Amino acid sequence: MKKKRFDPNKKFAIQVVILLFLTILSTTLIFNYFYKTNPKTLEQFQWGYNFSKKFGNDFSSIINNIIPTDNGYLLMGTYGKNTGNMQGYETVFLMEIDYKGNILWKKNLFNSQEKKNSTLIALQNLYVVSFYGRKSDVISGTVKNYGFVFLIDKKSKKIVDKKNIFFTSLLKMKDGYIATDNHQNILYFNADNKIRWQHKLFASPQSKSLVAKYVDILKTMQTNDGNILVFGQTYDKTTNNLFFLLYSKKGELLRIQFRYNFSFIPQDIIQTDDHGFIIAGCSFKGSFRHITLKKFNQDYVFLWEKKYRDNSYSETKNIVQLNSGNFLISGHSHYKFWLIEIDENGNMIYNKFYHHQICKKKHCVDQSGPLLITPDEGSIFAINGGQTGTWLIKTDQSFKYVPSNFELESIKQKEIY
Repeated sequence: MKKKRFDPNKKFAIQVVILLFLTILSTTLIFNYFYKTNPKTLEQFQWGYNFSKKFGNDFSSIINNIIPTDNGYLLMGTYGKNTGNMQGYETVFLMEIDYKGNILWKKNLFNSQEKKNSTLIALQNLYVVSFYGRKSDVISGTVKNYGFVFLIDKKSKKIVDKKNIFFTSLLKMKDGYIATDNHQNILYFNADNKIRWQHKLFASPQSKSLVAKYVDILKTMQTNDGNILVFGQTYDKTTNNLFFLLYSKKGELLRIQFRYNFSFIPQDIIQTDDHGFIIAGCSFKGSFRHITLKKFNQDYVFLWEKKYRDNSYSETKNIVQLNSGNFLISGHSHYKFWLIEIDENGNMIYNKFYHHQICKKKHCVDQSGPLLITPDEGSIFAINGGQTGTWLIKTDQSFKYVPSNFELESIKQKEIY
């Protein structure tokens, strides 16, 4: 009787199967151990953590700010009864979500009338939160700004201090933070919230003659050379100027520059690699509004202007820089929310828009929300839909996300011009 000879190829196949099984088993064990001991490290990479989440179903909801935290993202906004032409009170909220969009905690701060703006930063142990709105007196016809600054303990979420002023901008520094307030001061706070230095923004005779009735401080930022730039606009019925105030970290006023501004509403500013600046906003003529970029060089001399428009009404709120060196603009036009990538010269690389399914028949994008580039080179942004709720969307590098009653379309470049 002949003995069966063992097939060496079969032996090799068995060895491969066993090796593959042991590899999968060991990888799973290592991953589970690492996840239990270092969950935040893994979540920071956000493997597949793209999502679309809706906040506010039966009431008006707006997200004004998004900043990163150790656990995910901190959101600030309002919800309440201000829908359409109905005026009521809105509740200002602070909310932290994890990297998957799940709510970790939520805190209501106070009720406001006619929301206007808010700003916040995260320090080592505190959140610094500021909100300001407007009070209207129907009898006298006057409008008064009001607001508060809250210092909130990051661990307990309790309010440790409340100030009856408001900050119009905040900038986080390595050793503290810089703020501008409603009295047109710039203040440098240490990490323990003690004032290091303070100056009046428009103290020089030159600036006093050019500052009009209304002053909007839009952003305080650190420039490429480490100085501090305060940017905004000043306007009334007859004048309209952009202003650039440059300070050193020691509080020395290095430069003050005004540029005449006409038919343009600035919203955001970013510095380019050539030390110049791109200002994002919208130009207007009657009821027509178009997304508009203005480029200035490092001496604040105007260089060029670019417009991107869809139909008769398009606005932008944010411009951020991508790791590639290009820039991303967010904006909206009726029921569409836009993401537009441009190069440093304002040339469009591509554009995409997002809209809710019911938006095919309704205009439900009230305004563009905040936009943030995430550590995984994706993005997170808010689409404020008013009565239809606010959507928070986290995307990957190609700006794709997990669909949830939202649709994404790519529009040919020629359709925006």
